[in-house]
Amino acid sequence: MLNSDAKKTDVHFSKALKHLMEKDGVSLRNITAGTGIPHTTIHEYYHCTSGIPLDNAKEIATYFRTTVDAMLTLGETLEKKEAK
Repeated sequence: MLNSDAKKTDVHFSKALKHLMEKDGVSLRNITAGTGIPHTTIHEYYHCTSGIPLDNAKEIATYFRTTVDAMLTLGETLEKKEAK
């Protein structure tokens, strides 16, 4: 993703992903098994080294029984808490 808004979106998704993984006690491999998205790809999303396509974001959100919008809101909230 190229623009700064897209990068913020990726950061927010990554923060939410880390939070949900910790909260639910799941690993990257668990998410791979549940979504079919390759482990290396999820690793890139986790570390925010790759933009996340909407279809993969939806798959991951579904895995956590939530929505992409809810994950982005969570990530934004977590980022704001970190900034304080």
